[in-house]
Amino acid sequence: MTATWGLDPHIPIPVRITGIPPPQGRAGRQKVERELEKAIDIHPGNLHAYHDRGFAYVRSGNYLQAINNCDRAIELDPQYAEAYQTKGEAYGFLGNYEQAIKQFDRAIEIDPKYAQAYYHRGLAYANLGKHRKAMQDINIAAKLGDRKAQEMLKPSPIYR
Repeated sequence: MTATWGLDPHIPIPVRITGIPPPQGRAGRQKVERELEKAIDIHPGNLHAYHDRGFAYVRSGNYLQAINNCDRAIELDPQYAEAYQTKGEAYGFLGNYEQAIKQFDRAIEIDPKYAQAYYHRGLAYANLGKHRKAMQDINIAAKLGDRKAQEMLKPSPIYR
């Protein structure tokens, strides 16, 4: 099993502040980051703004800033599973799969039906060569409705 670590660039950044999908591309991500900065300045206790800015930083490749923003969201609400998930993705992009797994573990502990956390934990296990654990998580993610996991489990047309 070959795992590719990455986000689908066609899925817009979830921005709860406006509810409007942001423009795509580098300029769009920078605009989102500025808007989230304003939201945080206005309401420094807005954990969703910190998480969403962390997610925007993951999308733009600023993984350490993503981790810092997710940490702030977690300080505001230690039960916020999405922040652990996004933080895990940032660690995955940095190649720190052990730390990524710890973050996904925490997200799953908070929300045992968090399909995306199982999917990404499976990728982290695969990157560590722990293929049995990877497949267990990918299967769980698929059963919980994660489309990427479901696609990964479909037989290749070559073998049909």
